[in-house]
Amino acid sequence: MTWLKSDKSTIDASINVRRETDFRSFGGQTSYEAAENMKVDVLTGTANWKRAGGTWLNEAQVNAQSFIWSPDPKNPDLIGKNYIDIVRIGGRDTRQKFTQNRVSLRDDVTRSPFHRAGEHVVKTGASVDLLSYESVKNLSGNPVFEFRTNENYAFPFQALYGFGDPKISTNNTQLGLYAQDDWEVTRKLVLNLGLRWDVETNMINNDYVTPQPLGDSLRNQLAAQFFRQPAQADRNRAGSRHRPARGINNFVTSGKSDRPMFLGAWQPRAGASYDLRGDGRTVLFAGGGVYFDRNYWNTLLDEQFRRQFKVLRTEFNTTGPTGACPRCVQWNNQYFDPAQLRALSASGQGGLPEVFLVKNDLTPPKSYQMSGGVRQRLGAQFVSVSYNGVRGTMA
Repeated sequence: MTWLKSDKSTIDASINVRRETDFRSFGGQTSYEAAENMKVDVLTGTANWKRAGGTWLNEAQVNAQSFIWSPDPKNPDLIGKNYIDIVRIGGRDTRQKFTQNRVSLRDDVTRSPFHRAGEHVVKTGASVDLLSYESVKNLSGNPVFEFRTNENYAFPFQALYGFGDPKISTNNTQLGLYAQDDWEVTRKLVLNLGLRWDVETNMINNDYVTPQPLGDSLRNQLAAQFFRQPAQADRNRAGSRHRPARGINNFVTSGKSDRPMFLGAWQPRAGASYDLRGDGRTVLFAGGGVYFDRNYWNTLLDEQFRRQFKVLRTEFNTTGPTGACPRCVQWNNQYFDPAQLRALSASGQGGLPEVFLVKNDLTPPKSYQMSGGVRQRLGAQFVSVSYNGVRGTMA
């Protein structure tokens, strides 16, 4: 809907509904029993208000969105059986549902051309995104039993099974500010100069506190086994472009005091184009800038999630614990019952839980992007040759 409120003011509003279903994840050695229905439901509402006044243009926008991503097993009550290199039968092991709700507020202000050492068009803006995330991840909630030739496929040699609280949620606020100047220095030379800054209040689950027993284990008996401790050379590199290694303490957190908001996402950008003859036939152009991406919540939630929902691997044989397999369980057909398998896991015989860790000083992915080239008019056609490069880092 568009409302022409006046000759200087226009309001646009729109609603978009997207619904998808897709049966997938079967074929080859995977039977149709193990298929899943990938469902995506997105509801988006947007309203824009553009108002012009003299040499100014203001564009305000409010956006609200609900995004649901939920792959559902076709047969969630059929236990999975994977005969390695032969066939995978039974229901799919995992049910998931991700929900993201977002409310975005944005305002852009454009100052139309004014003269000062050339002609300028200046644009500034700010945006605030209020987000809530919720995830329900029943990873391996339907057990999968794996068979192989070593046992003649007579009984499974292992089973994967998840249990616990599958629900996790959090909130986050994203703030962005920018300013840019399109500067026509001369009739032949145009510069594009800009600067952007972004920040997130809860980028890496900042409130999370490492449980005391886990922290003690990581600092003591597990430290030497899993972590390279900082050498003296690492400690002496603080002045170089590399941060010194901080050892295990960089993965144990007491909350926001160890994980403050990252405020360094400053992103300058610059571009230029030069018309060699001033007739638009041959134009040289180049540009470059710094860009920060975001860390996806789904890659970070496991630090907390794996403490409340465990995916265990239980190994089976015909005798029980041995020197080669001290945690093996003697196979019994009763373990095909998920309740029996869960009781076995709860008793401590069903394997050990996983531990996921996130660095306290983790920063968002950063890239340096650059381009340059020439654009040539040949009659009614334009031909261009350019170089585009990206150098990305993540720490």
